[in-house]
Amino acid sequence: MKIKLLFTILLIIFLGLFSGCAFTKELEADIEQKILIGAVLPETGRFAQYAEEVKRGMSLVDNNNAGVEIVFADSQSEPKAGVSAYQNLVNNDIHYIITGGSSISLAIAPLANRDKNIQMAVFSSVADYTSPDDYTFRVTSRSEIESGRLVQFIVKKDIKDVNVVYVNDSWGQGHLENIKSELTKAGIKINHLEGLLNTEMDFKSTISKMKNKNFPMVLILQDKQAGVFIKQAQELGLRNAKYYGMRAVESKQFVDTVKDLSVEIYYPYSFEPDLNQSWVKIYWEKYHELPTAYVAEGYDALSVILVALNKCEVKNTDCVKQILLNDRLDYLGVSGFNGFDENGDVILPFYIRTVKNGEAVRVN
Repeated sequence: MKIKLLFTILLIIFLGLFSGCAFTKELEADIEQKILIGAVLPETGRFAQYAEEVKRGMSLVDNNNAGVEIVFADSQSEPKAGVSAYQNLVNNDIHYIITGGSSISLAIAPLANRDKNIQMAVFSSVADYTSPDDYTFRVTSRSEIESGRLVQFIVKKDIKDVNVVYVNDSWGQGHLENIKSELTKAGIKINHLEGLLNTEMDFKSTISKMKNKNFPMVLILQDKQAGVFIKQAQELGLRNAKYYGMRAVESKQFVDTVKDLSVEIYYPYSFEPDLNQSWVKIYWEKYHELPTAYVAEGYDALSVILVALNKCEVKNTDCVKQILLNDRLDYLGVSGFNGFDENGDVILPFYIRTVKNGEAVRVN
């Protein structure tokens, strides 16, 4: 990758005063080397909170001197709009694209492989995204790793029966299949199972149908839905129920919703702020709050692309693909990232978090 320093450009301009034709050719060559990174993120819709956090992580990557421009395109939290956003980026000669959300990343993946464009997915855990030796990568662990850690924790609680509520989309169904399998292996019975629309916000009917409402509840829901579900359950008198959720429940909005409800909520999490204190400090100074796993994924997604591009020509996506697959990055991420496997996946360690005194904290 050819990146010119400022003094070199100034020198070319100076020489160009005496050789206009030569200057024009040099300038055109420099423009061709500009790095354009596309980002198809759900800037509106139900995943907008996660997209904002990813964008914040990307903003911390030091790329100002590398001729890098990030071009954002809104997927509107829907696969169809995400595919249209991808096509618009490709039409503008962009070959490196970060995508957010399982269903959206999954819809774009075959197109990225067809076009030989590098796709780097964030908050995309669905198992079907996994494929060997192609152009699709992700910095999110597969759903079965996250789900498995949650069930391990449930088993240690000596629980015999649970109620399960899930969002009926590709993300929710992926986690559901993993959790059902792991619960069955552990001899834990699912007392009530119900799928919900991803737009549903009135859960009183669902809660009322549960025969044993105080069984522990597994919520395969995103942050806003999970918070409202727990609040409505409290209003219906379920004050002793314990909740077990996915990583996606954690957000400022969720914590603010449940912090005064005196409920127990546990969920797996993959980002360790204490292991990245210098980076956390930089984020805190800019945004005045602690970074989340989504912030860390945004930072790592952009960083690994740029690190790989330092070893390749800008338009040589095959070179970048091989650098990523063959673990020649020399990059350790803040999210726990330490390289891709043959499927372009990462394996991140998960621990259990809960909400205590209005804050998300690790369970020892």
